[in-house]
Amino acid sequence: MIFFRADSNPQIASGHIMRCISIASFCRKQGQDVQFIIADEHPISMLEQYNMPYRVLNSDWQNLANELPQMEDILLHMQSPTLVVDTYSITKDYVDALSKHARVYYLGSKHEYLGKLEGLINYSSNIDYEWYRIHYNKDGTKLLLGTQYAPLREEFQSVEKPVSPQVKNILVTTGNTDPNNTIGLLMENLLKDSQLSHLQYHVVVGNSFAHKAELLSTFRASQQICFHEYPVKMSELMKEVDLAITANGTTVYELIASKVPVISFAMVTEQISSAEGFASLGCIEYCGATDKDLPQMCSNVVSATIKNLPYAKRSELINKASSHIDGNGCKRIYEQLITL
Repeated sequence: MIFFRADSNPQIASGHIMRCISIASFCRKQGQDVQFIIADEHPISMLEQYNMPYRVLNSDWQNLANELPQMEDILLHMQSPTLVVDTYSITKDYVDALSKHARVYYLGSKHEYLGKLEGLINYSSNIDYEWYRIHYNKDGTKLLLGTQYAPLREEFQSVEKPVSPQVKNILVTTGNTDPNNTIGLLMENLLKDSQLSHLQYHVVVGNSFAHKAELLSTFRASQQICFHEYPVKMSELMKEVDLAITANGTTVYELIASKVPVISFAMVTEQISSAEGFASLGCIEYCGATDKDLPQMCSNVVSATIKNLPYAKRSELINKASSHIDGNGCKRIYEQLITL
């Protein structure tokens, strides 16, 4: 049995549960039994959407020590269980207690020694490899480090898509939120450049856009823009575009796995190091942070878009990016989880 200990609530992004669902789905397809263990009822709808079994601890997601008796009881009744923990609340004491009863893996980027883990998964683009070796090699911990371990959903696994000869359709997204109307200023800059007047922009409107009404009102009449409100499946939209302009985050991994060249920017300070890491690997064109200099970032995006219109440039970018992210992260993780 492979257990996944993860949470999602108004304070924790749903990405933690989603990436565990991706891994669990792959494991289940290989014949492995899986089960989620969650602190409260918040993630239930997501888990049921993917038909994932779960049990609720009714515990405090911020204080994992209090749930240890329940966790130990669950693990003691299983033969050779594996536990994947995906929460920033994880502590060394928690790992030490549960590693007596299970093979414990941590999925995340918490820069803190967490004890004798069986394995540690960090698929960030900006990893301090030496720090991990210094702290974990002595324990024999399996270090699954690097973008090749990104646990993407099934629709982003083994995608075959040729680089388009010409750029006609561009995806533009900031995710679910856009507190500063970044999309609005971006589109204003892109639409006024004569070198880009032939392009069609597919703009994703997230469900928490603070300036949604203003955005739609300003650009609704533009024949160059097609708005997508709450798209059901982003992977289908990604198949239709030749280039993407996106905030840094999971979407970057998904686009690269979908063979779409990426122009990216940071929406929050926490995204900067990741975006810079991707840029240093040659995976994306990074255009700066919105909270540093939004007008300059928008200007950089226009320049990067023009720069990537030629086929050769986009082909070079996606070939480099695909060498780091190929959509097979779940497979690589699974192969380590089942290795005794």
